[in-house]
Formats: sequence, structure tokens, C-alpha cells
Amino acid sequence: MKALRVSTTINANIQNEINTSLIFHYLCSNENVYRVRIAEDLGISIPAVSRAIERLIEEGFVIESEKIPTAKGKRAAELSVNTGKGILIGIDLIKNPTRIAVSDFRGTILERRNAFSLTDTTDVISELQSEVERTLEAHASGITATNPAGNLRAICIGTPSAITDTNNPRVLVTLYRSLEGLDLAESLGRKYRIPIYVENIVKLSALAEANFGVAREYDSVAFVEVSNGIGLGIIIDDHQLAGANGASGELGFTLVGAENLQYAAHHRGFLEQHASVEGIVWQAIEAVRKGEQSAMLEMARGVPESITAAMVCQAALRGDPVARRIIDQAVQYLSVGIINMVLILDPRVVVIGGDICRLPGLQELFIEPIRRNAERVVPFPMPPLAVSTLGDEAGIVGASYHAIQSLITSHFPYKLTSLPARASSRASSRAQPRSVKASS
Repeated sequence: MKALRVSTTINANIQNEINTSLIFHYLCSNENVYRVRIAEDLGISIPAVSRAIERLIEEGFVIESEKIPTAKGKRAAELSVNTGKGILIGIDLIKNPTRIAVSDFRGTILERRNAFSLTDTTDVISELQSEVERTLEAHASGITATNPAGNLRAICIGTPSAITDTNNPRVLVTLYRSLEGLDLAESLGRKYRIPIYVENIVKLSALAEANFGVAREYDSVAFVEVSNGIGLGIIIDDHQLAGANGASGELGFTLVGAENLQYAAHHRGFLEQHASVEGIVWQAIEAVRKGEQSAMLEMARGVPESITAAMVCQAALRGDPVARRIIDQAVQYLSVGIINMVLILDPRVVVIGGDICRLPGLQELFIEPIRRNAERVVPFPMPPLAVSTLGDEAGIVGASYHAIQSLITSHFPYKLTSLPARASSRASSRAQPRSVKASS
């Protein structure tokens, strides 16, 4: 997004486009409002508001209620986003099984369900097409030969991997070989002829937490996902940081210690290898295979391969020295990664999410030790270390939100950086050029 300074000399057609965009984004954030209030809050004249509203109603983006008779006359008609404009699909490929959500045009989730399991040999394109067809059968309307998606407006796919830039949107640095090099947007877009958005699932989870979860009061958020892999979603000043190649946030590839510079990173980074949920399990299995005595083996009924991350945590909470050593080492590695990230980004809050949040003793074993380590090292006030409130839903909530916002932005590219002050300061806000954002 880039900022525009809008003056009174702007072309009338462009001004109308800007007004329409601002009003629609306003309606997305406010329910059951009317024209006069929109004009007051946005500092746009009532005739200009009416012109924009008529266009939005004609194009089916907005609906207006009938005026309701009252003792004092007719009450103003209320306006709202037309949730029936279409449906959208959000897909989370990092969960196993993968997760799918279907939402209406305002973002209300209509259905959540588990889908296929992702492995190194999964035919991802075929599985995704099957899931889309299942959604179309259950929720879509208006399907024809020339409109194969019907009222399905967009799909957002969250992948457990980095994504190259939009000019070459292929999957790279992935945990699963079945995803490597795929152009999911091109494959599904060619079949359904609708926008297909593909993004790293951790970035989508960060969006969800920043807009609907524990970080919604903050404008700069670092979301750290610790599951089978480790990733980072970065939001600075309410803007998501993508990076030059769209690959920012690969925290799992962080090296700890110069002696590990020779670590060969292929599908799994150094930090993921040692401190992810899966990495903790591997360390535990390897320890008991080497003959180290631990209660974890008894919990797994004598089968090392049956050890789970929850078992490691339970044993550590009981004082098992082997389990405690594994957890402590993972905490040390995670602390280094999070401390370095905080030193570089200085976020207002750090949110911990992913499968780690389901483990017993999360606060005692992970959160508090990481906080103590960080507070000892970081030379400025350490931001709060919060736990995700969306849990397993973060990925599909973020994917649905990203699909809607991307689709809306393609139609309505201008958005206020902040809402003008109301009441006494409203007049002065009208007198100044308006600061808006436009899509690049």
C-alpha cells in the first residue's frame, strides 16, 4: 500500500472512486449505519455519500433497509455489506488433517471442516480440487459452464512454506516435498476462473490474531508459530511485512551458535530441527533409543516411536531428567530466536501460537522461561509474551480474512490510514487533505 495526499484539485472521477472505496471499507467495519453518519464520520458530503452508496447497491456490494415509520416520521434506512454477494474459501495446509473454512462476504464463517492429510507424496492439486468441488456442491449457486465457480468469489490457501513474489508465485522452503515448486494459484485459477491467493500460513495466522485475537489492540505484532515447523508472521504499523521475495519470517531457519554454520538446511531449518514440537519428539525418541532411562518410555508402553510431545512435557513436569533436559534445550533455542527477532523488530506484542499451545505445562515449561531469558537480554522493555487465543482456528480465520480483504482491495483500493476524529474535532479534520492508502 502507498499513501496518497488527496487535494481539492483531484479529478472528479478519481474522487468518486476514492469516496466509494472509503465508504465500503467503513461499512465493512461498522454495522447498520446510515448515510448521514457516514458523511459525518468520514467528512464526505451527503450528496457524494449518496452517489457512492447508489453505485455500491447497484453492484450488489451493499444493501439498504426500508425506512421504518416512527412517531416522529421515517427513520433513516440502514446500510450494510451484502453478505449474500458470494462465498469464500480459506484453507490451512499446516494442520494435519488440513482445515477448510467457508465464509460469507462479510467474513462470517459458515462451515469449518477437516480435509485431507498432507504428506510428502500427497497429490495436492487433486486433493484441493476435490475439496473445492465439495464446497461448491454444499454452498455455491449460479454455477454454469462459463462460470464454474458460481458465487464462489475467491480462495485463499495457507501453506507451511515460504511463497515467492506475485510474479512467480511458487512454493519454496516447504516442510513437505509434495508442495515444492507448485503454482497453486495458477492451477486452481485456471480451473475455477476466480482469484486464488496463496500465502504462508503463519502470516495468515498473524493477521487473524491481530484482527480477531489476543493482539487486536496492537499495531505491531510478531506471531511465532511453533508446530511441526517454526515460523514468524510480522505486522508493523498495521502493515504485514512480506519481504523482497515474499519470504520474510522464516524463523525456523535461525542458526544458534557459530559452530552450526555448516548446518545444511533443506526442508527443515536448524531451529525447527531442535525446538519445534516435532523436534522435541525426535530428541526424546533418540534419547530412549540410546538407552537413557526415562519415564517417557513407560508412558509410551515401551515403544519409543509412540512418544508424543505431550508425554515429554508430562515427564518434564514430574521431574524426569531426560525430558527436562530436552525441554530446557528447546527453550534455550526458542529464546535465542525470539530474542533476536525482538531486537530487530521491536514489536508491541509477541504472540506464541501453534501446536505448542496444546502441550501440558505451557506456561511453566515454555512461556515463563522464555520471558525470563528475554527480559535478561533485551536492553529495552520486553513486549508482552502472549498465547494465541484463536488456537487451531487462527490459520483458517486468517485465510478467510485475507481472501476477503484481497478481493475487496481489488475493487476498492483506497482506505483511510485512520478514522477522522469525531465531534468537536470533525470540522478541523475536513479542512485538511485526507490521507488514504491505495493498493500498489
